[in-house]
Amino acid sequence: MMRWWVACGLALASMASVGKGFVVLPTQVQSREYRELAREIDQSGLLRDIAVELNATLKLDRTLGLRFAECGEANAYYDPDAREVSVCFELIEWYYEHMADAYDSEEELDDAVAGAFV
Repeated sequence: MMRWWVACGLALASMASVGKGFVVLPTQVQSREYRELAREIDQSGLLRDIAVELNATLKLDRTLGLRFAECGEANAYYDPDAREVSVCFELIEWYYEHMADAYDSEEELDDAVAGAFV
């Protein structure tokens, strides 16, 4: 699964860079099940890289927060009051579970999940 973070970073590297607006918010995790994944994500700097690339592509007049979170379901949410987007760990898992049979190798599956996420 760690290769997935690398694949996401490579996909994002193809975008332009420069801009403001998107900021990284702390990962929200409650259960033990997602603590290690949350730690890997935080250490990878993936969301920071995504924010940089989004800022290069989209110009916002205000701040918009981005975070990974444990949500209890496979989804992603936008909270207009808080101006933040939460991408659920369960969504990443859902991608892996539902795409696994379509790929012959874990590397191909990682690339597909990264593409779906980005």
